Amino acid sequence: MTAWNPVWKVEIDGVEYTDAVLANLSIRSGRTNIYEQAQAGYVNLQLLDVSQSIIPVSINSTIGVSLQNTASTFVPIFGGNVVDIAIEVRDVGSVMFTQTYSITALGALARLPKALTNGVLSKAFDGTQISVILTDLLLNNWSEVAGALTWANYTPTTTWATADNVGLGEIDTTGD
Repeated sequence: MTAWNPVWKVEIDGVEYTDAVLANLSIRSGRTNIYEQAQAGYVNLQLLDVSQSIIPVSINSTIGVSLQNTASTFVPIFGGNVVDIAIEVRDVGSVMFTQTYSITALGALARLPKALTNGVLSKAFDGTQISVILTDLLLNNWSEVAGALTWANYTPTTTWATADNVGLGEIDTTGD
């Protein structure tokens, strides 16, 4: 059997953390059998920071986990918002120490059961209706961005149209 050495990318609020070591990653989504109710996806992960830099993660920070495919392209496998953080100082020595960030995040669809719409949705295919609801939930416009944020809080690749957007992913908008 050949060894599989995945290349991961973790982004928190649009910033990629390559200096930290990714450990204990588990992603769950949907259900494991037909007899249980489907649940929103979630991720549990640990980032081991040996560079002693601060990872500015907070509740409601956006988080994305991607995996590199055989064409060296990163494919997103999880996107959502942080709901729990634990920071632990480990391996303290005379020269340095290691910090462990334990992060739990809920998938983007966790907001769906609480979504409010103005009236009812117009008659359309399922995929189109799902796209309408998720567009309102996951694609922010500039007026929905917190007032305390300025352009200095964003990476240079963030544009006016994509500020604080989680993204929709791929939706079968015709839906059968």
